[in-house]
Amino acid sequence: MKITNTFPESIDVDGVNVREMTVAPKSKTQIHNHHDRECWSITQGEGLLSSGLQHFRVSAGDHIEFAPFETHMISNDGEQDLCFTTHWFTDWEYIVDEPENKEADDGTLLIGSAFPSPNGPLHLGHLSGPFLMGDIMRRSYSLGGGKTFSYCGTFGNTNHIDRTAEARGVTYDDLVERSENTILSDLDLFHAHYDSFLPHEPTTVDFELAKSKYTDALLASSYVYEREVMHPYSESTQTFVSESYVSGSCPCCGANTIGLECESCGMYQDESRLIRPYHTVTKETLVHRSVKLLYLRLDRDILTRLAEQIYSRNTAASRLCYDSLQNYLAKDALVDIPLTSLREKGYQVRESQVMSVAMERGLRSYQALLQCPSTNRHLWFCGFDNVCASGIFVPYILKVIGIPDEQLPVAIVNNFSLLENRKFSTGGNHAIWANSFLRDYSADLVRLHLAHIHSPRAESNFKLESFYSHATGVVSALSDVFEHGQALALHFGEGKIEAGPWLVDDILLYREIHEAMRHCTECYASQLPAAALRRIDRVLESVATYVTESLYYKDDRNTLRTRLALLLYAYQSLAYCLYPVMPELSSMIMYSLGVNSSTCHAKRKEVRIAERFDMHPVLDCLTHMKNKICHQL
Repeated sequence: MKITNTFPESIDVDGVNVREMTVAPKSKTQIHNHHDRECWSITQGEGLLSSGLQHFRVSAGDHIEFAPFETHMISNDGEQDLCFTTHWFTDWEYIVDEPENKEADDGTLLIGSAFPSPNGPLHLGHLSGPFLMGDIMRRSYSLGGGKTFSYCGTFGNTNHIDRTAEARGVTYDDLVERSENTILSDLDLFHAHYDSFLPHEPTTVDFELAKSKYTDALLASSYVYEREVMHPYSESTQTFVSESYVSGSCPCCGANTIGLECESCGMYQDESRLIRPYHTVTKETLVHRSVKLLYLRLDRDILTRLAEQIYSRNTAASRLCYDSLQNYLAKDALVDIPLTSLREKGYQVRESQVMSVAMERGLRSYQALLQCPSTNRHLWFCGFDNVCASGIFVPYILKVIGIPDEQLPVAIVNNFSLLENRKFSTGGNHAIWANSFLRDYSADLVRLHLAHIHSPRAESNFKLESFYSHATGVVSALSDVFEHGQALALHFGEGKIEAGPWLVDDILLYREIHEAMRHCTECYASQLPAAALRRIDRVLESVATYVTESLYYKDDRNTLRTRLALLLYAYQSLAYCLYPVMPELSSMIMYSLGVNSSTCHAKRKEVRIAERFDMHPVLDCLTHMKNKICHQL
């Protein structure tokens, strides 16, 4: 509290609330403590001002400034009316005791997610990685006021599709069409949305232009050269064997791998370097025949600069990429990148040679960059098996053709997801298919549990029993908080819900909730959703206790209005914290409170004035979630 003879500079009279107050002789005001910064300007009379254990005589001409939550009361012990003008505003910086968060960058955050091959549906293992994490990042960044552009698609032109079509006795085109439609449906059910979704073989004018510019830039590069290699060859079919049709030992880690990417170490495979290659279908031992292919020379200085950029991202998920790069360099396993492939389908580069998978992935990122030229951050979410091609080779390719450093993709790598302690396997039919599971259960609960078990440095393990237990527990905790809050509001009845006098536990709850929002935002930005959810669990416990203790004030309407206002603030904050993971429920909470995701961040400090307390739509949503679980059980 400050008493001065001049109006305080800290209060801008043009942007504050103003009210004229009169205290009759032998009367006094109520003791106030609230979240506003306030100034009383005495215009007539005199009185005794009390603030905590301090007491001061004040009179006309005095200006008294109160900090948020500072108690204050004035008694008129004179013979005439005591009049003063009160100016007040909410000083949120003081309340949270921290500087304002920096404004979001002017540039757009570009977010890419790994392109699945359209040779079958998605399973929960697929969803748990790049699709969930990329969408969490998109929603979290957008919620904070930042601009994003997200892209994904399906990846054609790999002979994964040919192998699957042959095994199922269907045509390539039929398999692709059916799979692509299913993948789109899976992602839509999962609430993973994209600004650009490329089909397996884009035919738009924009894509053709991007492909032409990209190919020309690469072929004009001084790093590209032709090399003669000894490539795996099938004498029985008289053809060169590439990618999914050839297997052998990985030259980096020794594990068995196809001629594309090693699931053990993530190394991108040059088929000519596979050890003891054999045909994955006929199992015949392959010989080698000479052929000339195009390669992109790897420059150690450029790799070092890329390593610095990856490291500076400084999250556990991006550090996986950095650690892998250092491991490859230590083993001298990184060799020049093959830019052309001998498979049948693909974008022709020269004669019968088409773009390699690494080169085509670079093309798709390049096309996204052309759509979003204002980006100054580019994140690429992928699985561990893509760490070399997507995390190292693609940014290298883009850098070689002149893409600025700040626009190069930084890989956010996810480890494999297990199902009941075994790796998800499409071929072995050890999988839970996304489409059917998301129709049986709420996508919010599936996203929630996958985020809950996510680890940036280790494999996650999905267990049905754990899913049921965790989902039921969270829904019950949320239901209790909203049900008991709704019941508490019945004691207040009609009227505006506006924070009045604050107790210490009110202040502590507010600060805890506000800090939780900041903490969750940082966790999501660092790809640590499980840490965010642990903080949300703590908030739920605190809010549940707060609601229970608020029953003590059910007959004290003046105090109860503060408790209800803070409870509504807690609901809005829970929606804010949960929105990246549970968008459907969070949107319902925001709708019930009369806010939306576009304004939630700007209003995150405000304890709002509410006209009503109606959480029935949220309770209906939670009941629906719970019923779907119970029905399946």
